[in-house]
Amino acid sequence: MKVLFLYNDSIHAWPLLRARDALSSIGIELEAHHERSAQSVVRYMPMSFDVLLIHQEFVNDDSVSCGRPVVILERIDGAQLGASRKWIRDVAGVFKGYSLKPAALHNVHRGRAHVHQLKAAGISAPHSQAHDGQPEPLSDADLAKIHVFYGFGAYQKHERLWDMQVDFGAWRTYAVHFAGTVNYNGSEIETHRKLAASVAQSIGGIGVHGRALRVGDYIQTMLESRTVLCPFGWGESAHRDYEAWLLGCIVIKPDCSTVDSWPDAYVPNVTYIECNADWSDAPEIVGYVSRNWEAFRPMRERNRQMALDAGRPDKIAERFKILLGKVL
Repeated sequence: MKVLFLYNDSIHAWPLLRARDALSSIGIELEAHHERSAQSVVRYMPMSFDVLLIHQEFVNDDSVSCGRPVVILERIDGAQLGASRKWIRDVAGVFKGYSLKPAALHNVHRGRAHVHQLKAAGISAPHSQAHDGQPEPLSDADLAKIHVFYGFGAYQKHERLWDMQVDFGAWRTYAVHFAGTVNYNGSEIETHRKLAASVAQSIGGIGVHGRALRVGDYIQTMLESRTVLCPFGWGESAHRDYEAWLLGCIVIKPDCSTVDSWPDAYVPNVTYIECNADWSDAPEIVGYVSRNWEAFRPMRERNRQMALDAGRPDKIAERFKILLGKVL
């Protein structure tokens, strides 16, 4: 099988490009082209290929009428649908890093579902992004076209962490860690993240605003932390979640039970410990983890392996073959 892959984001495409040899070994030839505009798509249509895999910003009438199955690889952060929503009726499938479960939740909210979740939990914001109204509903048949593929855990950003040695038997200096940007346009996400930094500081951990830590310091301090507060960003998931798993920390995060991912990264009390959206119970959770640190070792070891599997080229290739089998 020959797959033509047209993409405009090399950071997001990197995991699939890295899996080319693994794909070839299971009978999938990936021909990939980095382009800059949807208008460039038309020149590839006379080529010989069996399936068109295309980033959502490139989808247009020329691509969906190419005479072969079209699969959108959506590269947005969140579980909600982006530009793919417009074209889902015309394509064979949509592969996403994260989706909503059950799939009917895609018909409930406009925009980012997790912002509505924060607002419902009492998180206020001067500039709410919890938009009123509902999207045009998708049919069950179209919702069934949505499948989860690789997410942040596969990105090259984490490459330096994959080969690091983690001493799971060691005590760690810091009870809790949060370091990251809090500027999210005055939205509920911004309030949520500022609270995370404040709570981390209040219980004597690492609580840093605005990416103040250098990369090396960020990794080292997380490696010395027992727990990590993992707030939402533009999506429910974030690079921080995988960094925490890879470095042997316990992830503390608001409810993500409606987030579908591959691997299955968001299972309460299995991959993360669920907390209130305003972090009000985080001090209690951090204390519990510290008092029972050795008992959490199996969970930490499993989650590091889960995060490693998320970036393995052979696993990505196998998943791609499975998903193509579902939509073709």
